Amino acid sequence: MHHTFDPDLVIVESRLQELPRNVRLTVDSLFYQGRLLRCNRNDIAWNQIQKTFNIPIPEPSSSTKAVVDCLVNHMGVLAVIFVCILLVILVIVIVKYTAG
Repeated sequence: MHHTFDPDLVIVESRLQELPRNVRLTVDSLFYQGRLLRCNRNDIAWNQIQKTFNIPIPEPSSSTKAVVDCLVNHMGVLAVIFVCILLVILVIVIVKYTAG
């Protein structure tokens, strides 16, 4: 694990170092303030861990997938609703400050 705020940090890969025979895998990961960074290096490390230890890749639940599909399919309607809400808020603010 390498402590950095830079997700594009170039580091010497730990797998190139000589390791004990009982070590099955060495991966490099980047973290900052106690959390893994969202970066390609960490994605690669996680994929290597999954492959080495046969960890199945979880499929999204059907309910989660249905919600995401619904949001994607109705993005235009959601945008119109959002704009209407903003306009109503704007009218309320204008009326409040011009009436007083």
